[in-house]
Amino acid sequence: MKRIILFFTLIFSMNVAVTMGCYTYEKRGDSIYFACKKMEEVNIETFQILTPFLYAKDKKNVYYKDDILIGADTESIEIVARYNGYIKDKDHVYYEGKLVNGADPKTFEALSYSLYSKDRKNVYFENKKIIGIDVKTFEIIEKNYAKDKKSVYFQGQKLNGSDPKTFKPCDPFFSLYSKDKRYVYYRDVIVRGADPNTLKLLATQVVDSQKYEFRSEYISDRSSVYFKEKEIIGVDTETFEVLNSSLSRDKNDFYYNGEKLNVDIKTFEYALTGSCIKGEDKNKKYEYNCDVKGWVID
Repeated sequence: MKRIILFFTLIFSMNVAVTMGCYTYEKRGDSIYFACKKMEEVNIETFQILTPFLYAKDKKNVYYKDDILIGADTESIEIVARYNGYIKDKDHVYYEGKLVNGADPKTFEALSYSLYSKDRKNVYFENKKIIGIDVKTFEIIEKNYAKDKKSVYFQGQKLNGSDPKTFKPCDPFFSLYSKDKRYVYYRDVIVRGADPNTLKLLATQVVDSQKYEFRSEYISDRSSVYFKEKEIIGVDTETFEVLNSSLSRDKNDFYYNGEKLNVDIKTFEYALTGSCIKGEDKNKKYEYNCDVKGWVID
């Protein structure tokens, strides 16, 4: 329950921050602003917002944020879907202000709540055509993953060696790890040596002295622990635990992003405050993202 409450609290905070920030089109007197920057040469009488954060137009131009979308036709311009950055006119398709080369605007469509799209001949991720994909058997698995009869794709990148029949994301909400009958994948890379049958996603247990569960980028199987696509060599799997999204430990050492810190384990003490990590053993003091960005060790 705490995990759910914390998640919605974070989402609410992010939404408030965006709403109160300077990220949209705004009319001020006789001028138009985007992100608090005045837009020059806009025709205010014909100015029209297409989507608050991305697109607008007047009688002469189509705009992506505060830039003119060169070549876009103001008469035929239309939003493809309001939940992503696709827009099209009678001749072209654009994603976040970039031309989707070769896309057919007449048959172009955005697919579900993802950044995949297609027309009668091709499939695209964002503004890039996916080479070699079978359009007829293409389907969305979830927002980052898709497949055809031959393979699986992560953000438009082919997962080499993947088996579409047995493939599934391990945690669809975070979209980092996936597996099939043969391999474990981190994003679009095979996690070499990881066993898909005994795979476990490791959660952060403590955040600011409160017990919550956050997904981290650490995973384990029956014999080892991994950070992203790399195995942590020499880790003690029985005593390994995740402390925050980057920091972890076992009975022998502490690890940051899977790399040993080489602390004196008997005397090392630490404190976590947000993204700030402070630690000290008999030999050194360690700080990460506290007063200075990155690591300070002395």
